Amino acid sequence: MGVRLARRGTQWLAAVVLAALAFGCGGGSNGGGTVPPDEDTPATAVRTVTGFVGNATTGFGLSAVTVQIGNATTQTGTNGLFTLRDVPRADQTVTITATGYTPQTFTLGPSTDTINVRLVPTGVGGIEQPPGAPNL
Repeated sequence: MGVRLARRGTQWLAAVVLAALAFGCGGGSNGGGTVPPDEDTPATAVRTVTGFVGNATTGFGLSAVTVQIGNATTQTGTNGLFTLRDVPRADQTVTITATGYTPQTFTLGPSTDTINVRLVPTGVGGIEQPPGAPNL
């Protein structure tokens, strides 16, 4: 009798799995639980760019650094990490700026999804020096 119940339980589970596969899980309007991409924008036309911005002298992550890629902008977290979603998969101008550091601007190619940058401090101890001032 125990074997019969185990077999019925296995048959019931198999039926549920087959039904889920046949009818889709997720309950979206298209029945498959995923949203189809916009017909005007191929799924590969955008990407998520992640990265790290650190101090060139210490290597530590910098917080509140502005990272601009094309027309999209974000700031780094306390650990120097950032994420920017829906960046067009084409050449993009990247500008990274932070108070007390020399800004960087460069081109991000269409196949690059990760950026690691080290910013150079503009002054000693985080104090900006006027142009022509001697390094102490």
